[in-house]
Amino acid sequence: MRGLLKGMALSVPPVRRLYQALDRANQVNEEQRGRIVALEHELAETTEYMHRARRELAKTGDIVWKERMRADELKAKHEAAENDRQALELQLYVLRSDLQRAATRNEALVHEVRRFESDVAQREKDAASLATLAQEAAAAAAGRVTDGLRPLIEQINQHLSR
Repeated sequence: MRGLLKGMALSVPPVRRLYQALDRANQVNEEQRGRIVALEHELAETTEYMHRARRELAKTGDIVWKERMRADELKAKHEAAENDRQALELQLYVLRSDLQRAATRNEALVHEVRRFESDVAQREKDAASLATLAQEAAAAAAGRVTDGLRPLIEQINQHLSR
């Protein structure tokens, strides 16, 4: 028994150390498991964040695409409006040109009308004086018409008939 107790005495401290080492290893394992759980949790959060970021990026990409399409539409509308503006400017230029020609033509027509009115007034004066002369000639002829007055009477009648 003594040998047995001696053997146990020699073997207990190493077993105790083994248990202590095993306890330390178990503590280290528990700490490592805690770290693994924390890292798995952090990985899950990071993965979720990446998914959210990808969704946001996709939304942003859609928004950017829509804004580009809208910008293209606005650019097309702007170009159409610019073309319309240029066409209207050209039309305005043509209308101003026509107006200037019409104004010049109107001035020429006014000048012609005034000249014709002056001619008409002069002809009316001439006609009045010829009518007076014709009446005098008719009164004189009523008394005696001679061959010398006949050409004058015909000239007066021709002038009046114009």
